[in-house]
Amino acid sequence: MNQKQYIQKCKIVEKQFDNGGSLLNVAFHLDELKEMANDGGWVNLTVAKRKEASPKGATHYAYKNEYKPKEQSEASKKSYTKPKEKKGEDFKDNNLDDLGW
Repeated sequence: MNQKQYIQKCKIVEKQFDNGGSLLNVAFHLDELKEMANDGGWVNLTVAKRKEASPKGATHYAYKNEYKPKEQSEASKKSYTKPKEKKGEDFKDNNLDDLGW
């Protein structure tokens, strides 16, 4: 298992509202994220809540998410078959009055 690569140059502060809602205000330093980017330019991050807020008010922390799904063999991939379309006469015998509509 790889050691977590924490984002050092970031600040994440949760704002909670009286109605129970909340949001995260997030700031990341671009240079650090550029170093973590994959060939396509993406960086996958995980944001987690801290046990206690930092002295500067940070309530969360972030680290690079290294998750990669397992490759499936062709035999284990399930194929999708589109269901046959039903024609209008297939519904002739259905009585919507029985449904209470």
